[in-house]
Amino acid sequence: GRATQNEVYFFLVYKFIHLHPKVREFPNTLRVAGQMEGISYHTYRTRVLPIALRLASVISEIHWDDRLRWDNHHPYFPYTHTTVLDSFPIRVCVPADPLLSRLLYQPKYKMCVFKVTLAVTWKREIVWFSTLSLGTMNDGTIAVNELRASPVTRFVWERSAADGAYESLRNCDIPHRRPYIGTQNGRAVYGDLTVPQQEYNSLFGHARACVEHVNSFCIYSHALFHGRPFIGTFETLHAYTEITIHTTALFIREEPSHQLQGFGWWPHFSPFV
Repeated sequence: GRATQNEVYFFLVYKFIHLHPKVREFPNTLRVAGQMEGISYHTYRTRVLPIALRLASVISEIHWDDRLRWDNHHPYFPYTHTTVLDSFPIRVCVPADPLLSRLLYQPKYKMCVFKVTLAVTWKREIVWFSTLSLGTMNDGTIAVNELRASPVTRFVWERSAADGAYESLRNCDIPHRRPYIGTQNGRAVYGDLTVPQQEYNSLFGHARACVEHVNSFCIYSHALFHGRPFIGTFETLHAYTEITIHTTALFIREEPSHQLQGFGWWPHFSPFV
């Protein structure tokens, strides 16, 4: 049947996130089939954006308990590991406030960013994500603080997998890191990994790649996250982030080609672990 006004507005919100048009591009970009000309920036701000803000407060396509599905295992981690964590940046314009600018500026990306941490299953299903965090915050610190503050609960036996930045997160396995030897000319010196450690890291990286794929899908399928830096309010960016990650979770769940095949059919807790 004919789409309702709210359905059209949701389509325009997602189209904005996907294409991130400039103000002058709105009439040619934010339109639906059959329209000769799309809506103006003013119409978007006054009529469509309020729908996005309300939608962000109720959208619910991410389910923490999905991590406990009996086929959410990996051959290298067959029992207690339920999630894989990683973060991705959202580029923003330099704030006028010097303090906020310093807190957002991340040398790794050479610009101001907010960070979002994802937790996905071995099947690439998103089961949790953090709020927008300052660009200078350590990834592990974000995970520790956000998981503690959020309503989700991890069992005492439950483990996650992540890269080295998450070494401060309880029950989280990370790759082997080169051992610290000392300093030379004021610079830290590290030793080499053993051959078994290098082999483990290679297998670990292969397994952990599932979260990298989801990160890439969140970023590169939405110009708002990888195109020109976002300019707007924190409230608006938070709403766009909520909508994007929840709809991405739904898309992955409903589109088998973007999932990985499950492994095993048994509970995660084993009396032998």
